[in-house]
Amino acid sequence: MSKRKRDSSGISSEFKTAERGDNESGRRAQLAQKLEMLQKEERSLKSLLTELRSQQSQLKIEKVRLESIVAKNVKAEPRRSEMVELYQDSRPMDDSLSIHDL
Repeated sequence: MSKRKRDSSGISSEFKTAERGDNESGRRAQLAQKLEMLQKEERSLKSLLTELRSQQSQLKIEKVRLESIVAKNVKAEPRRSEMVELYQDSRPMDDSLSIHDL
């Protein structure tokens, strides 16, 4: 009878060990899948970061280009005081005439 108990306990312990092994291999498979998924996500994020850095560089170049255009236009445009002088110079000599007089 003691032999039977040993056999049955041996079987159950073997079963538990096999079950534990199955759980471990299942757990390892899950972790491997998670690792693979995280690595794919990491590659995707790195790709996105590279793309964003490229766009940032292009925007910086465009900003510098536009700033130089604006700077040239500001220098080329007459200042407000110069515009007032030009306007006053272009008015008719007789200040008594107005648009309402016409």
